[in-house]
This record gives sequence, structure tokens and C-alpha cells, in this order.
Amino acid sequence: MRKKYKFVLILLVPLIITACGRTGPLIPYEGYVPSFETPDNMIITQKSLDRLTDPELILKAIDLGYFDKIEFDEAQAQDYDIPSYQKKLINREELIVIILNPSSDIQTDSNSKSSNTLTDLSYIDNLTDSELILKAIDLGYFDKIEFDEAQAQDYDIPSYQKKLINRDELVTILKVSKSLDSRSD
Repeated sequence: MRKKYKFVLILLVPLIITACGRTGPLIPYEGYVPSFETPDNMIITQKSLDRLTDPELILKAIDLGYFDKIEFDEAQAQDYDIPSYQKKLINREELIVIILNPSSDIQTDSNSKSSNTLTDLSYIDNLTDSELILKAIDLGYFDKIEFDEAQAQDYDIPSYQKKLINRDELVTILKVSKSLDSRSD
């Protein structure tokens, strides 16, 4: 009988040590919001952009500030019930070229750049709640996002699919952030 206990104990010790060696908590803390930040030194290449699906390319273009360069199918372009990333993209190749060569899109006149700052910010108003949540997370404002109480603690629902209750506040925060970024350039 004693040998059986020793044998079971010998088998359980490595299992217990392995389980305890895991880093980080098993359950995320209460205010957990996943981070989708990419390393600053990540290089965007033609190959990496070609691998992206249309929704991923649309979100990448929005993230890089090329929302006004995205062209959708005419039937879906004005339909605000469909999130932008779910619409049919018709200028995929042009968008990839614009992302890869941002200098070809930049205007040389400094006055036109400052006047375009306001129009560049207007795209934030047209983002769906999902896109707005992803943009806020990407810019590091995940702590400013407020969800509906029923969904806030539900970890089965991805953050970008939850009901946003402070949309206007979040839009203002993102606009101020973007305008400060454009002034520092």
C-alpha cells in the first residue's frame, strides 16, 4: 500500500510542477482588454500586404490613416449598417501601393496639409462601433472604452463585438489624439 502512494506521488510531482510553472494568471483580471499592438520595427512589405484578407487590409488602411483612399462596391459604399471591414473592396492593388508608398500620396504644400487635417479626422465619425473599439485599443486608449454592463465581464464576447456606451466620448478622445499627433509632425 505504501508503495502505491509513493508511485502516485512520484507521478503527480512532475504534473504539479508543470502546472505551477505557467506564467501569468489563468483568468484575466477584471479590466482585461487584449492588446493588438504591433512592434514599431515591423516592416510592411508587398508580400505581407498581399497575404492580408480584404477585411484585414481595410483595417490596416484605416489604422494608417488612409480611410479616404478605400473604395467600396457601389452597392455597399453608403450602407452604414455594414461595418467597413465587411464591405467589398474594389481597389485592393491601389490601396497596397498607397500603403507601401506613402510619400507619393503626401502633398508638398504645407497649407494644404494643415487644411487636410480636419478632413482626415472626419473619418473617425464614420467608423462603426467595432472599428472605433479596435482603433482605440490600437492607440492605447483601451482604458477609456466603456461597455454595456451586461457584456463588460463576458469574456466569451470579443471586445470589438461588445456594445459601446461612450461612443461620443471615444470619438472625441481619438480626434484630439490624432490632431495632437499631426501637430507634432
